[in-house]
Amino acid sequence: MTQSLQTRRLFLFVAAVCLFVLATERPALAYADPGTGSLTWQLLIASFLGLVFYLQRGYDWLKGLIKKRGGKDLSIPTSDQRPHRTLFGRDEPAHRRLAQI
Repeated sequence: MTQSLQTRRLFLFVAAVCLFVLATERPALAYADPGTGSLTWQLLIASFLGLVFYLQRGYDWLKGLIKKRGGKDLSIPTSDQRPHRTLFGRDEPAHRRLAQI
C-alpha cells in the first residue's frame, strides 16, 4: 500500500469519526460557570508565557556557554557582573544599575 493511499484512508477515517460524533449529539448535563472558563484561559496563557520565558532563559544560557568556549573563562559570573536585561533588550551591568538608585 502506498503512502498516499494510507494517508487518504486515515483522513477518511478521521472525517467519518468526526461526522459521527457531530451527528450523534446529546445534551451535556453539565454546567461550567463563567469563572471556570476565565480561570482556564488564565491558566493556559500563563503556562504558555512561562514556557516562553523559561525556554528563552535556557537559550540565552546555552548561547552564552557556546560563546565562552575556546579557552576563555567558563565560571559563572556573580550577581554584580551579570548583565541585566532592560525593557528594550539592552544589557546593563549591575554596578551601573545600582549607581542609578
